[in-house]
Amino acid sequence: MSTEVIVLPDLHIPFCNFAVVEAAYEFYVSRILIGAKVKVIQIGDLTDQKAWSRFQKDPDDYSPALEWAETMSGINALKEYFPEMTIILGNHDRRIAMKAVEASLPQSLVRALPEVFQAPGWSFHTSNTPFQFQGITYIHGDEIGGTPIIKAQHLGTPLVMGHTHKASLTFGANYLTDIWAMEVGNALNPDSPAARYVARNPNKGTQGFAHIDAQGNPHYYPVRNK
Repeated sequence: MSTEVIVLPDLHIPFCNFAVVEAAYEFYVSRILIGAKVKVIQIGDLTDQKAWSRFQKDPDDYSPALEWAETMSGINALKEYFPEMTIILGNHDRRIAMKAVEASLPQSLVRALPEVFQAPGWSFHTSNTPFQFQGITYIHGDEIGGTPIIKAQHLGTPLVMGHTHKASLTFGANYLTDIWAMEVGNALNPDSPAARYVARNPNKGTQGFAHIDAQGNPHYYPVRNK
């Protein structure tokens, strides 16, 4: 029996809308209860790291210490829902590492996120080679240019990605086979400090999670706040 996959979108902890996580968890439990084998993949931007952004700072932002304390609280809450998970690093997840580069600190002096979060059941995909599972490629989305379906055709496999905060499912083909590409939305709290950059934009992106069934078919589940 093939393994099903639940894909968590960009979470941007500590500015996460945990209603998306809760909905994904309820779906996960429902699949486990019927005997399905399920793998959980978080598609990147697990954390926001706004305090280390290269963009203009807002005087009303959290201090770096407060944001990191809230981040650790959110990470610990997420571990309760999903103690086992594969995580694709996103551009936000790399902000601390980029700050270290700016400060001329060698990598040996900077702790990696797996060490910081102390989550033995979490596997962080840090390779520059895209993560593949059962013939489907999972990327954050900032690694390759072009539309999702162009990226899928470039890689030669169906594709699941985050980064854009959009939800979409596009079908196409390459010279070998039919192919599809999915964007999985986001779980960024639109009322949080991290979402101020889209405060005036009526389109805040789509919130929800994705499911790849045992036959490799993609499904998307929007989540709306009650």
